[in-house]
Amino acid sequence: MIYKIRKIQALCLLLAVSGSWLMAQNVVLTREIHGLDADHVNNMKLTSYVDPGTSGKNQVWDLSGMKDEVDFMGSIQSAFEADADNNFPESNVVLNEGSSHFYFCQDDDALKACGMATTSGSVRMKFHRPYVKMIYPFAYGDAFEGDYDGTYFYSEEKQAGIAGTYSVKADAYGRLILPGGHEVADVLRVLSIRSYDIILGDLSNRNEITSYRWYARNERFPIAVLTSSFSTACGEGNTNYQAAYRLPTPQKEAIEQELPVSANIKVYPNPVENDFTIDYFLHSDSDVLFELYDNTGKKIAVLANGLKKAGSHKEYIQVEKYSMYPGMYFVRSLINDYSESTSFILAD
Repeated sequence: MIYKIRKIQALCLLLAVSGSWLMAQNVVLTREIHGLDADHVNNMKLTSYVDPGTSGKNQVWDLSGMKDEVDFMGSIQSAFEADADNNFPESNVVLNEGSSHFYFCQDDDALKACGMATTSGSVRMKFHRPYVKMIYPFAYGDAFEGDYDGTYFYSEEKQAGIAGTYSVKADAYGRLILPGGHEVADVLRVLSIRSYDIILGDLSNRNEITSYRWYARNERFPIAVLTSSFSTACGEGNTNYQAAYRLPTPQKEAIEQELPVSANIKVYPNPVENDFTIDYFLHSDSDVLFELYDNTGKKIAVLANGLKKAGSHKEYIQVEKYSMYPGMYFVRSLINDYSESTSFILAD
């Protein structure tokens, strides 16, 4: 598979401004919070399509004009449960939406599409070179692109070739206004464009799918999606539009209000010379995960993972256990569903 990752060009400048890179980017998509994990359900409202608005920093998108049409539910399950015919043996997770199943191979670094099938099995797409749907972590300004190919199965096992390209960019962040006047701050928008040709002998059917997805910090699924699909058949072009939204989960909003984790997590000494300590306080018994990242956003290690009792805690970290060079690093904390990051410098 070929894909290119372009990290934020102004990274060095952002680091010099003393804040944590991961925090400075508002929402950072991570495998732990935003990945496709089995047994999760996504309830949304299918709506009328609206203008997706502009890209850039500190945008305000007013999507309150979306008109509800019908309830929609997507679900995630393991590929072992869903792929009874073993058409996608490389996949490990499946997203079920309506009459379609989308098969993915997911690891700590990326979510890759292996193919799709209708519920009846009459239509299948199998990607020999998958396309990458998401890489982790992913923040404003990050982008990647590549190409993919596969086979299209239709009409009693007739086949056609598939060849396509894709590009994904976190092109904006800001505030989102949903129907009913519900406002969500600190939202990241991801623009995805995927094109492919279905090759039938000397004929080619062109397809292009453009999707805008808005992500909140502690929501696994997008809170709004706008998609336009263009296709050509027999020389004629046709465009279809789809839109959906969901309100953020109230329980997770309460977590942000009741658990001000960022004010309680400290890494010291800073700068670090040999070893360092993570000092934090929990308001209640909590699931705690600490991860170590370098200044490119690459995960180096899991520093702590498990259930901790309420109260004060310390994690003692030995630098010599990891391949670390002088520079800036980040400790990302995930306490229950609340994620924050803290930076420190490893001295020469």
